[in-house]
Amino acid sequence: MRAFSFADPDRAALAVRLRPLLLTCGLACAIIFAGGACDSAPTESSNTFAEVTNHKASLRIDPTTVASEIAFLDRGLEVQVIGRGIEKQRISGYNEFWYRIRLPDGIEGWIYGASLSIGSAGGKRRAPEQDAKELALSLVGKWWEVRTDGSTGYRRLYLWPDGVYKYAYGTEGPMREGKYTVQPEEMQLKLDPPSGMGDTVSLRRLGTELRMFAQTDGKKVSLRRAFLDPDAPDPLDPDDEKGEGESTGGEPAANSGSDGG
Repeated sequence: MRAFSFADPDRAALAVRLRPLLLTCGLACAIIFAGGACDSAPTESSNTFAEVTNHKASLRIDPTTVASEIAFLDRGLEVQVIGRGIEKQRISGYNEFWYRIRLPDGIEGWIYGASLSIGSAGGKRRAPEQDAKELALSLVGKWWEVRTDGSTGYRRLYLWPDGVYKYAYGTEGPMREGKYTVQPEEMQLKLDPPSGMGDTVSLRRLGTELRMFAQTDGKKVSLRRAFLDPDAPDPLDPDDEKGEGESTGGEPAANSGSDGG
């Protein structure tokens, strides 16, 4: 048996013919490891509709940030959700699923969950009173600050069904108390008197998850609901020693196209 050698004319010709295929396979492997595209498969949910929440959100041919962009979608566009990736992926400080969507003109592609707000089935609009009631109920509980790396911050906001809120920075000392009102059309929470994050908290859906965003000392702060019961024992133990004036994370800035917030 002869050893392989490029000096062999037949073997050399075969290598030349196979080279484009090998390069293509190498590129495909790079895409898989970079974005996990092959770990994603659609889960049919054709009766689910959603709304694009970012300006110029990227619609891609595959569920990975290195995939080609099909279009840039405007904020507020209603789309049909026809599939979802198997696992969440962390991008720009968010940890969300990729969703396969269909545009009103029939074009299909993948969008990152941080740019999408999952809505009601069948695309039917519900009564504003029903939306307001459901939104208010979805806010009750303990909300903790979450940094862009996924770690827990020091800010805490607790909301009760009767409209009472409590706010604190850190685990010791008294909590600031007041009343809150929900503004569903503006997707905002009004706090009276103002908390350490001001008097207005923005509400935003990232995929199926509701998040809070606020401004404090010129920095954006993000909060995620940790407990449904605001009276549950509080095991909060922040995992680093950053002070009030240091970075607490928030929404990543968008460039020409956006996969994050």
